[in-house]
Amino acid sequence: MKKKTFFIVLAICLMFTINVAYAEVLQGPVWENTEVTNLGTLGDGSTMVFGMNDLGQVVGAATIDSANMKLHPFLWENGQLKDMSGVTGEFSMFFDINNNGQIVGTDGNSQVFLLKDGQMTNLGNLGTLAAAPDAINDNGQIVGEAKVSVGAGKTEYHAFLWDNGQIVDLGTLGGNYSHATDINNRGQIVGYSYMHDGQRHAFLWENGQMSDLGTLGGSSSIANAINDKGQIIGNATMPNGKSIAFLRDNGETTVLDVPGSSSTRVSDINNLGQIIGTSNYNGNRVILWENGQMRDLGSESGGFDILGEINDQGQITYDIMKIRAGNTIENSFLIKLLPVEY
Repeated sequence: MKKKTFFIVLAICLMFTINVAYAEVLQGPVWENTEVTNLGTLGDGSTMVFGMNDLGQVVGAATIDSANMKLHPFLWENGQLKDMSGVTGEFSMFFDINNNGQIVGTDGNSQVFLLKDGQMTNLGNLGTLAAAPDAINDNGQIVGEAKVSVGAGKTEYHAFLWDNGQIVDLGTLGGNYSHATDINNRGQIVGYSYMHDGQRHAFLWENGQMSDLGTLGGSSSIANAINDKGQIIGNATMPNGKSIAFLRDNGETTVLDVPGSSSTRVSDINNLGQIIGTSNYNGNRVILWENGQMRDLGSESGGFDILGEINDQGQITYDIMKIRAGNTIENSFLIKLLPVEY
């Protein structure tokens, strides 16, 4: 249930924009009815969260040496941030973790691996020319994007499913690119694909078929996450340019709009149906939707903020990045929702 690929690439680029790291620890967000935990740092102090499971285990990558662009993967659990490079090597990243503790990531040679109980299994390129994983479900199925041959010496990037040693090319909606963002425990996959006319549409893949979820009247949509009930959340651009969020449930689409805003985006949904996102009404606000109600959690930090995932415990991953005096500062946080009465 997630996420995030564009933000991963952008954040990694920003992490290495400045060679000299700034050791300041950023103040975490101050939201109503929440508990905030700073996950800490490794090396020179920049961390980026990419995945979390329902046990509250968090994975990602941290810069150890910005000058030499060294990344180390980390696992945060039981209040401790653990450098896992001794198992996977330097320049590795963890992208997701399931409820069985399986971690999917890539090593310094861009080879995909699975890690469980300290044992690493190299999956290579998953039988493709190159592969980038994004999510893993509790059955060990992995999705993401892969570089594939389409004949006549041409290659494209397609969404893929890796299942017990077998790779499945999910295809596209007519264009030359697709990406899978999430997979639930029923094997349903969501993501986005370009059409033959260059428009980007959200998709749902199930039972061997990729279905176009449409765009709500605009030219672009993306599905970010799907929970085990099959509820899908994503973002779309309306004909007037306004960015909106949506929930698709049992074939019905509900617009998650915030009055007074020109941009509302969502990043994840858990199995309780709780949805997290952001909106630019009254500044930039972090929003939670649950039980048909919208809850304003508070404002963003004013930096480059990345709202990540929400698990079934109501824990939210959150990254804050700022540039001060020419130096990049980034810290990761775990935020626990506290019960409120509406």
